[in-house]
Amino acid sequence: MAKDGEPAARSAWIWEEGDQPTRSAIFARQVRRVREARGWSQGELAKRLAAVGHPLGQTRISVIEAAGPEPRTVSVDQAQAFADAFGVPLEALMFEDYPITRAVILRDLAALLEIADQFAAAAVDSANRSREMVIGYMEKQERPFQLPPGLTDHLGTMEIRQVSAEELKQEAAKQRREAFEEGEQG
Repeated sequence: MAKDGEPAARSAWIWEEGDQPTRSAIFARQVRRVREARGWSQGELAKRLAAVGHPLGQTRISVIEAAGPEPRTVSVDQAQAFADAFGVPLEALMFEDYPITRAVILRDLAALLEIADQFAAAAVDSANRSREMVIGYMEKQERPFQLPPGLTDHLGTMEIRQVSAEELKQEAAKQRREAFEEGEQG
């Protein structure tokens, strides 16, 4: 307590034992933590906020992140824009240990699947480029390689492709249906 029974101003980063940081202080700390974890400057974050439809300048971001007395407010829409720019649930910025809900788990899984799809697509592209390089190399040789019969034809027609989640579901359903039909017939 300050003089005359007034509450003391508190820093966004330091508080008395038993005190709880304000939601604004947590938001500021989380924004800075996530931004730095991604290796982004405040200028880069400003560009990404503009890309999601909420342009804020680097100076404003600096004020939002700064340790210091309250208030340092953002609107709900701005808070959601920060979450969108980072690709995290809003709860991740509003709580130090944000509540794990079904929606949060599903959003995190969707983000992981998107990253996995990107890696899968890159692997497919790499495999296809490698196949094309091997075929090109084989065609340029004066003396053809002695490959097992049929492998040359197989290399020429083989193309690796990414399989969508929907295709996997359809294939699994088909296999279950076939197994069920075999069980009924047997």
